[in-house]
Amino acid sequence: MSQEIGSSKTGAARWSEGVRRGIWAVALLMLGLVLVGETWRAREDGVRASRQEASVAREIERLRKENSALRDELRALDSDPAYLEALLRRWKRAGPGERLVE
Repeated sequence: MSQEIGSSKTGAARWSEGVRRGIWAVALLMLGLVLVGETWRAREDGVRASRQEASVAREIERLRKENSALRDELRALDSDPAYLEALLRRWKRAGPGERLVE
């Protein structure tokens, strides 16, 4: 009878160790899933940031072109009387000593 009690303790100890290993396995699996989720989220954030960076770069290039065109127009307004006159006529403005006829 003492053998049965001893083997019962050994079986309980084995069962307890198996439960502990199972708990560790589940905990490691959950940790792995959390890490995979965080990695996926970080990847998505990186993709989003890259798209935003490309969009900002396109906007900067568009604004540079627009600024260049405005500088050219300002230069023409300052130094090209023919351009200024054509612009005023397009806006239907009369020059000095002129009268508008429609």
